[in-house]
Amino acid sequence: MRRAFRRRGAVRLGLALALLAGLPWAARGHELGTLRTTATFDNKGNWEATIIVDREHIPPGFAANARLPSRYGPVAGLPGNLAVSAGPVLAAVANDSEASFDGHAAAVKRVDWIDTGRAASEWSLRLSGPIPAGARTFTWINRARLGSYLLTLRTDGDPVPARMWVEGGEASASFPLPVSVVPPATGALVRRFFRSGLTNVLPNGAEDAIFLFGVFLFSWRRRSVLLQAGAFAAAEGLALATTAMAMATAGPAIPVAAVRLLMALSVVWVAVDNVFARRAGAGRTALVFGFGLAHGMGFGYIFRHDAPLPSGTLPALVSYAGGIGLGQLAVVLVSFVLVGQPYREEAWYRRRVVVPASLLIAALGILWVAQRAGVVERPAGAPSGATSAYTLKRKSITSPSWTT
Repeated sequence: MRRAFRRRGAVRLGLALALLAGLPWAARGHELGTLRTTATFDNKGNWEATIIVDREHIPPGFAANARLPSRYGPVAGLPGNLAVSAGPVLAAVANDSEASFDGHAAAVKRVDWIDTGRAASEWSLRLSGPIPAGARTFTWINRARLGSYLLTLRTDGDPVPARMWVEGGEASASFPLPVSVVPPATGALVRRFFRSGLTNVLPNGAEDAIFLFGVFLFSWRRRSVLLQAGAFAAAEGLALATTAMAMATAGPAIPVAAVRLLMALSVVWVAVDNVFARRAGAGRTALVFGFGLAHGMGFGYIFRHDAPLPSGTLPALVSYAGGIGLGQLAVVLVSFVLVGQPYREEAWYRRRVVVPASLLIAALGILWVAQRAGVVERPAGAPSGATSAYTLKRKSITSPSWTT
């Protein structure tokens, strides 16, 4: 009997000790569940903060004087049957919450209700907005003094989140933002895309540079060159902007293979026309404009592959187009200095310069057309420009890569 009693006493004592030991963790679990927050930063330049409210531990009268709608606007998506009970609490939580970048309050573009399926015990709220260009640090505060809570911070590309405990009513420690999620400052963005546009003509834009050189060979007089180069630049700029914006808004897919083929065909056409045409009429200018559209679509595709974050699309696009324009102007000026100025008045200019150079351009264009049509291929490792390295395709035709 005594042994049984002692045994029962030992069990009770053990349970009591376990209960006492678990009290701090139970308290910590309560703190974790009151206003736990997760901030997420994506590589498209956006942030969002998800706040999970444990409604069972919200003190009475917490939202009695809540401002409705919240200072960020109404809570989107809140079910009608929860508008009376959850609406004021979520508005109060939103009013007390603030995200900051480098010490400046962040812009909140949306406030959303999140259906977690646990509406009976938890309510979820999401604030979201853009990350400011050039931001370095992130800070979070919820001014409601409801005890400490866990703040989790996640960034795209990093599988391990950062976590910190934050006392209600106080700001969190500064969280350093990785460069991959922060939009570049406008100045850096403009320099980057201007340089990209320039190098996509010189030295990387063979089709564009050779096409313009072909236009210059035949129409070396200033008025004619300016008219055709202007038509080409206008069409190219129009197509560049249209393609870039269409791809940015998930518009129709760009037929990349067809565009690349058209660009190669434009080089063949300008060379053949140089050989057989006798004067530059309106028809030639119209065709130059048409091929300019194809070249612009190609540049638009390249631009979107190196696309900036949405908030910087316009300055990036304008600077990119400016770089392309400068590269094209350089092609025309170099052509004038090296070919037009010294030889344009010579009687043999067409026979010795225009026709031979155009035949070489036509041969190069035909090679590009054959490659992009899937007729020939260049083996891996073959030097660029070595025509003997190209072989006929005999079995399958694969989609060519963007670069020649």
